[in-house]
Amino acid sequence: MGDAAREHALWPFVVRAWSDVKADVELGLAANPSQEAEAAVQQVDAAVEGDDYELLEGVNWAILAPLAVAGVRARVAAGMSEGVAASLDNHNATFAIAIRELLGQ
Repeated sequence: MGDAAREHALWPFVVRAWSDVKADVELGLAANPSQEAEAAVQQVDAAVEGDDYELLEGVNWAILAPLAVAGVRARVAAGMSEGVAASLDNHNATFAIAIRELLGQ
């Protein structure tokens, strides 16, 4: 994928999607506290707020993805339907794919 596609397609999606993904991650963090994950969230926040996707380098996506899943499961436990949860899971998975593509991984 070329730099133009990264900057003009993937990065805007990541910026728009992060607040929703972050909400799920934070729900997961509430049940599974982790300083490493909190630092990763802060790093993504800095990248989004600074409009600089290169700041995402080194973010531990392997720790954030399960927290997003745990956040969605917490929403189901609180009464969210499985159908809506499946949509959120799909959104979070698409976000993770976009991050990998954005960083050329």
